[in-house]
Amino acid sequence: MSSRTEEIKDAERVLPDYLRKAFKNIYAEKYQAAEKLLELANLLDKQPDRNDMSLPKPGEQMPPMTTGYLYLASAMFFFVALEALINTLYKLLLRTDFSDKNYERLTTRDLDLRIIGIHLFCQGFKTQPITPISDLWSKILQLRDFRNDIFHGNITDEDIHYAIPVDMFLFYYSPSHEFRGRKKEPNPASDIPRCMSRIDYDAVLWIKGVVDDTVSALLSAMETETQRWFSRWLSESHVMPLLPDKEKTA
Repeated sequence: MSSRTEEIKDAERVLPDYLRKAFKNIYAEKYQAAEKLLELANLLDKQPDRNDMSLPKPGEQMPPMTTGYLYLASAMFFFVALEALINTLYKLLLRTDFSDKNYERLTTRDLDLRIIGIHLFCQGFKTQPITPISDLWSKILQLRDFRNDIFHGNITDEDIHYAIPVDMFLFYYSPSHEFRGRKKEPNPASDIPRCMSRIDYDAVLWIKGVVDDTVSALLSAMETETQRWFSRWLSESHVMPLLPDKEKTA
C-alpha cells in the first residue's frame, strides 16, 4: 500500500463522518458547462438562411445536417444538471424508511416522480415544491419527453421527410427545411424542437428557464436550515452534507 493511501486513511480516521462524505457538485459542473455551450452556440452554431439552403441534385443524397449541434448539447447539459441536482438531494436527504429496494422506481428512476414527491421521500421540506396543476409541472413533463426523445433517439414527426407528387411535379417536404416565403415557420413557445437543426437560442433559454424555476421551487419548499445548506453549495464545486445534530456547532 502506498504512503499516499496510508495518509488518506489516517486523515479519514480523524475526520467527522459528514466531512468524509463530501463530493463533487455535478449539478454546478453541468450547469456551468451548459451556459458555456450556449455562449459558443450563439457565436458559432448559425442556422443558414432558408432561402440559401440548396437541395441535392437529382440522384444525389442530401448530407446530414449538423446545424444546432451546440444548441442541442447545451440543452442536454441543462437537463443533466437538473437530474444531477435531484440525485444529490435524494442521496443526502432520503428518509431511511424509503431506502429499501422496493422504492427504487420512486427514489432513483423517473425524474418527474422524484421531483413531485421529493417532500414525501426526503427530509428537510416543509411543503410540496411543485403541484400537478401548476404550469411548471406541465413544463417539466415537456422537458422529460424532450429528454427521452433525444437520449433514446426516438423517431418523431420532425424526423420524417416527404416526397409529394402534384401535377407532374415532385415536392419535397421536411420540417428541418420547411419555410414559407422568406421566413421560417415559428415554433410554438411550449414546443421544444426535436429536429436538431430547429433547436435555437430561444429553445435552449426555455429549457434553462424550466431548470431555474424548478431549483427556485425546491428552495422555496425547504425548511429554513435546509435552505441555508442548499444555498451554500448550489454554485460551488463540492457538496457538503447536512451536519448531523451531534456535529452541529453553535
